[in-house]
Amino acid sequence: MKKVSTANQGEKPATKPTGKKLPDSKELTGRRDTEGAGNCAFHAAFGKLNSQGKYEAVKATEMRNAFYDYLDQFNSPKDMPPEVQEKIYLVLHRFFDGTM
Repeated sequence: MKKVSTANQGEKPATKPTGKKLPDSKELTGRRDTEGAGNCAFHAAFGKLNSQGKYEAVKATEMRNAFYDYLDQFNSPKDMPPEVQEKIYLVLHRFFDGTM
């Protein structure tokens, strides 16, 4: 993830899974059509349906930059609070196993 311009825009490792099957993200929210450009996760999570039938978050770039700034303060995942490590692990796990 890299920080993008808004000029043109209106200590312990992560906890391992417990073995319980997590609900498939499609079961929880369904697939959401979004614009790309690197902000699709923010459009899908925080957006509202627009006139083209795609989810759009007006401040997606600003949210992405804030997320980047937050993560950039840590030198390593080991420096992150355990609850942040757990959430990042969960998102990456779902992304790589195809349930996201």
